[in-house]
Amino acid sequence: MRRVALTLVVLSLLPLGCDGCDAVGEGEGEGEGEGEGEGEGEGEGEGEGEGEGEGEGEGEGEGEGEGELALLLEPAARAYYETARTLTLRITRAAPLGALEVSAPYGVDVVVESATPNSGGTALQLRVTPHTAFLGITELSVREDGAPLGALTFMVEAPQSDCYRVHVRFPELQDGPYTLAGRTWYRTHCDMQRGGFTLALRAGAGNEALFDWADSAWDELLPEGDTDDPSPTVATTARFESHFTARAREAIVLMMDDGTARFSPVVTHQDLFPSLFELLQDEEYVDTSADPAAWMNAFPFASAPTSCRRIGFNLGNDEEVRVGLIGDDNTECDSNEAFVGFGGEEGACSVGNRDGSTNRPKPGAVLVRGRDLRDLGSRTSCAAFANEGWQLSDTTTVVLNGVVATCP
Repeated sequence: MRRVALTLVVLSLLPLGCDGCDAVGEGEGEGEGEGEGEGEGEGEGEGEGEGEGEGEGEGEGEGEGEGELALLLEPAARAYYETARTLTLRITRAAPLGALEVSAPYGVDVVVESATPNSGGTALQLRVTPHTAFLGITELSVREDGAPLGALTFMVEAPQSDCYRVHVRFPELQDGPYTLAGRTWYRTHCDMQRGGFTLALRAGAGNEALFDWADSAWDELLPEGDTDDPSPTVATTARFESHFTARAREAIVLMMDDGTARFSPVVTHQDLFPSLFELLQDEEYVDTSADPAAWMNAFPFASAPTSCRRIGFNLGNDEEVRVGLIGDDNTECDSNEAFVGFGGEEGACSVGNRDGSTNRPKPGAVLVRGRDLRDLGSRTSCAAFANEGWQLSDTTTVVLNGVVATCP
């Protein structure tokens, strides 16, 4: 056995999925310790470092400490499945830093897009891109002038069940296709700009028979059509897996008007359903909080009688519609002549606007949102969800201390 002098400049690895992950280690002072051959040496003597992380020195040799070193990855040391994420790595040390590199041994590609020195260290902007089909833990290794400086645990998370959950875990992500987990994994469009709505249905034409009110397809239980293309505006028809597996309480109707995508205000049901499929199997529901004027303004090509305008799901007694607005020129509201929405009764206009004998068919889509995390189990407070990385800016149904509640 021989004695070696070690300087500890090592960073502790962090817990899985932590937010605001940081690693702290000490490299100040030379501690004397015992070492076996060329293997590990654990500093014990006079120069023990102060800090939050413990370090074990490996190998042999001597080195002078550079002062306290800290790594902080913001907003969190994780990314969504097959989705690139831009992060900031803050490296803090009193002594000047040399040329910095960041890489991973497997699972993700890392690009340093910029480096901004500051009085206490350097901030690196990273673009971290998970490899296709990779899930789980890897490590971001930091090197200074070619030599190891420290490392951080990094997590690539599995697909969520709907776009709202992706949105509240990664609020900076933009509109686009994402992989979700239903009865199988699949891709569909997530509308992040409007708060995490999931594309469920898409009509490539306004007279699409698949979405006629009376078509038997409303009772079928499998995806159909061009589900390989997750765009909400492409001119092909699709019934996505999300129609059957993405939670639904709210819906938005999209209609294409001469190349312009027009979105309805949100339509809200009082109850949460496991999916849009289940919601549309339910009875008529009127969203009394919805504003008919706002709905009509969203679709300037449309017209409807001003009397008896109602918005909701499974509406109508003459011209029926699955999701949308109906209007009636009869003040008794018992024989509506018009609808604006998705899933209309008139075969020549299953999506769009029908007013009397006038049809205005439009390609369109339905997107849904549930805002529900009850299946995650009980927590003690809303802060507990935040500590786990759920950033709930919209009212979300949860379980707190065994009781159904809402956060934030």
